[in-house]
Amino acid sequence: MIPMKKKKEKLQIYFRILQIFARLPCFEYWKLQFLNKKFLQLLKSGEIFRVRQEKGLVKPYVILHSRAGSNWEMFDKDFKTFQRLPKVPSSDYCFFHSDKETIYVGTQLIVIGREIEGIVVFRYELENHKWFKGPSMITPRVMYGSASHGKTAFFAGGIQMDDNGTLLLCELWKSIMLMQKVGL
Repeated sequence: MIPMKKKKEKLQIYFRILQIFARLPCFEYWKLQFLNKKFLQLLKSGEIFRVRQEKGLVKPYVILHSRAGSNWEMFDKDFKTFQRLPKVPSSDYCFFHSDKETIYVGTQLIVIGREIEGIVVFRYELENHKWFKGPSMITPRVMYGSASHGKTAFFAGGIQMDDNGTLLLCELWKSIMLMQKVGL
């Protein structure tokens, strides 16, 4: 009986901690990963964001890109606090000086741009405060329409890079890093 009681107490403490961290500004989450491995796992699990949504603590953020290099900045809705995101991990000159398409889905900022080798996708993960490359689009394209809802982004139409043909298909991006092709 005693081990069961301790397990229940630990679970209650976990949920209290989760409730407290859910109230912190998202700007501060990346620091939690340095506390210990359990907090890192908590961040990666997405539980904090689920609790934020359940409690109505989800707040809009404005993310701006400055043309000087790869600087992205995230502001709260009142522009009172901001955070400079880390630099995009591309060393390609073409990427930094070409047009980029962006969309925010779930807790990820998706940036699609052009490198010398072709279209590239970078995603910034709020939980980790890091950029990651990929996955690639199934059908690389430019000048497309995009929208997001919750943890899903939609990329429709556009011009294919290979033969400059107009595309009549849609791809879905789920924040679990999955691209799916959907015919129109």
